[in-house]
Amino acid sequence: MKSVPRRTCAACRREVEPAELIRWVKDDEGAVVPDLSGRSFGRGAWVHPTMDCLAHLKKSLSRSFKAPVTTSDEEALSLLNQAANHRVKQLLATGRRQNLLIFGVDSVEAAYREGKVGYLVVAVDAKSAAKSSCVADAVGKGKAAAWGTRATLGQLLGRPEVGILAVRDRGLARSLFGAIAMALLAGKRPVEASEQVVSKFFE
Repeated sequence: MKSVPRRTCAACRREVEPAELIRWVKDDEGAVVPDLSGRSFGRGAWVHPTMDCLAHLKKSLSRSFKAPVTTSDEEALSLLNQAANHRVKQLLATGRRQNLLIFGVDSVEAAYREGKVGYLVVAVDAKSAAKSSCVADAVGKGKAAAWGTRATLGQLLGRPEVGILAVRDRGLARSLFGAIAMALLAGKRPVEASEQVVSKFFE
């Protein structure tokens, strides 16, 4: 059996699989940026996507890189929020191209009842869609997330507005929910809610 690589969190020092961590890359000037794709060149350090580990990010990364980090904790969280929201948009675009998304309340409800989909994304301003029975069921199972507005989702999917969408592919759903969780966390939403979403992503 092929062994899975492990990485150590720069904050709590726990060793886990890379999928459970955010990679941060430092430039020559000491600035750091999150590398959510894991493909950026340069030396990286890894940190858990929890407020406990992100709370003193600058100090943790400086220790890990053995060099000063000039990016403040607040700036780092802002960069993570931007990167995570950009990642959500990329994943939704991929889902659209590969025909892995279903959108519209009626279509989503039908597909959900038939067991064709299990993961839902609901626009934050889609009150009627949020009241759907399939949304309530998905929320109870930890398989629903709120992100973007109807206009934002519509623009990404080539429609005037989209209030709800379903994800056909489990792998895409995991990546999408992980990016949404990081955006919520970095956006300084309530810690408990953010960490619940993150924990669902890593189950």
